[in-house]
Amino acid sequence: MKIAVAATGATSQSDVSMHSGRAAYFLIFDENGSLLESLPNPYAEAGHGAGRRATAFLIDHGIHTLIGGHFGPHMRELLEAHGIRCIKGQGGAQDLVNDLDC
Repeated sequence: MKIAVAATGATSQSDVSMHSGRAAYFLIFDENGSLLESLPNPYAEAGHGAGRRATAFLIDHGIHTLIGGHFGPHMRELLEAHGIRCIKGQGGAQDLVNDLDC
């Protein structure tokens, strides 16, 4: 299982981004809390539709759960339509993943 965190930076100690679709990075963890990848969000600066495009990007990377600050309505709808769990959180990415009940 892959868990993504919408994050402000590229390391596992980065904070959760309050704007999930425009997060600077998506940190991809496995179910054991190990950081697998740190992906720059190619849609962080998109003018319109960042949430939808970022969601498609995450779907392509096979995530099952996304932890973020705020999810726009289109992003949440698309994530839920693909069976991806949305969890609102704040703080350090690694801590949130470690506390997650998979």
